Amino acid sequence: MVQVAFVAFAVPPGSTVPIGQLQAGYLRHGPVAQFVLEHAPELYSPEPDTFVERTLGTEVSDFGSVLPVVYTSSGGTVKALARESDIPDLAARLGTTTDALGATARSAHRPDLVYLVFSEGVSLEQ
Repeated sequence: MVQVAFVAFAVPPGSTVPIGQLQAGYLRHGPVAQFVLEHAPELYSPEPDTFVERTLGTEVSDFGSVLPVVYTSSGGTVKALARESDIPDLAARLGTTTDALGATARSAHRPDLVYLVFSEGVSLEQ
């Protein structure tokens, strides 16, 4: 599978963007990433620390300690990052089985982690 991402950042001539506004954006998924997560989540597989921090909205020094991390859309759970050993427990928390999970992809940056895609309507039970 080939992953392609195009990012554009335009500032009108003579304008400035406060650095604080740019820095705050790294702790949330941008508009393009949100669109992809909503409509084709299997195409969005950034570095694990990027996915974790943007999904949680905070910096995490040891993201392995907070796994699994689940991105939830308005339609239900869409994408998760987990260790392979976490998958059965995560499926149970989502009220489904491992057989019902959608697409999976091993992280290119951390082969010990797996991105999982769930069908819409699955919800994370606390």
